[in-house]
Amino acid sequence: MRTEKTIELEDRGNKLTFKIREMSATQLEDWTMRAVLVLAGAGSDIPAGGGVEGIGKYLAEHGLAAIGNVDYAKAKPLLDEMLGCCSRVVDKMEEKVTPETADAYIQDMSTLFKLRLEAFKVNFSFFGSGSPSTSPEKPTTVRLSAR
Repeated sequence: MRTEKTIELEDRGNKLTFKIREMSATQLEDWTMRAVLVLAGAGSDIPAGGGVEGIGKYLAEHGLAAIGNVDYAKAKPLLDEMLGCCSRVVDKMEEKVTPETADAYIQDMSTLFKLRLEAFKVNFSFFGSGSPSTSPEKPTTVRLSAR
């Protein structure tokens, strides 16, 4: 069963309720691989080894800040896809949140940031916060750079 979370956000005095649903495994894998390619183009350091799980953990630990230093045009589809995990709930009815519909009920841009952040947490929560590594060695990182 996919993780779901219902949250309430205050948006300039209006209380808005949202339901956030985790992406499917294939959709989240696709999202993660596209995020890695965007990060690679920005020259980010990603831990070596660990495959998709290592990449996912890196994204979980760094959150949306992981894509904070990339070209906005390349990051926007990823951010919008996180928004697509959210539905506005009104009287037990749900309406999918999209960049095209959000302006009808969201007035404050910080509400969008919070909503995307919560969606990110839902999608990457399976990594948990974990405990620090007991390994005496520093983790190996790989410098990704654009060609």
